Amino acid sequence: MTIRVLRAAAWAAALRPYYWQNVDFLALFFLRTGKLDEAIAMFTRLTELKPNDDAVYQQLGEKDLALANYEKSTAIQPNGPALSNIGMLYHQRRDYAKAVEAYRKAIELRPNVAATHRNLGDALVKLGRPREARVAYQRAVTLTDADLKVNPSDALALASSAVFLAKAGDGAEAERRLSRALSLAPKDNRIHQRAAIVHVLAGKSEQAIDDLRSAVQYGYSSKAIAEDDEFDPLRAMSGFATLVAPPGAGKSPR
Repeated sequence: MTIRVLRAAAWAAALRPYYWQNVDFLALFFLRTGKLDEAIAMFTRLTELKPNDDAVYQQLGEKDLALANYEKSTAIQPNGPALSNIGMLYHQRRDYAKAVEAYRKAIELRPNVAATHRNLGDALVKLGRPREARVAYQRAVTLTDADLKVNPSDALALASSAVFLAKAGDGAEAERRLSRALSLAPKDNRIHQRAAIVHVLAGKSEQAIDDLRSAVQYGYSSKAIAEDDEFDPLRAMSGFATLVAPPGAGKSPR
């Protein structure tokens, strides 16, 4: 199935080489399937087709450039997606106060995106404001539950809601939803990544490492795992260090 999708997308891009959405699809496809060199090539092509698309710079890892451009664009015309990305970039810098400010502005403009409420909760936790964080997580659960009423078999929504529930303090329901998500999509790397978060929150470090191994096996970026502060409690574990080590690290030169 994956090969057929790739061939169809490549054929579409060849037919319309200047249509940026085909290139964007290929870039994300390669990124999610762990083909990083191909993803970088596609994202580079995307910057040529859409030079003002700040999300491209973010995907390419040009985070300072992406942040500067997002802030310029939102100063002219505030919009929810850009403000949410600003929040994430400040969060990655561990500047949680600025992240909270950006997330709140994003929610004002786009109040029904569960992930933004979850991100707000995460930043509030880092600032030592757990009660406010819990409200944000519960709002994320409510929004995701509305989506699940439409499609109860949405594995990614189930796994995401498991994370929100775990953060809101309902570990038992989080585990139930996670189990269903994994049964529906056992090879989806995003679901294994979310499983790792749930198990970190539950104090199940070894299980979390196993989840991350599965995530990487099915194409999740080990670099993204290394940069994610969700996994700070695992950093002292040898299994985590091995998992996120760059290819070839630790090998003796010949």
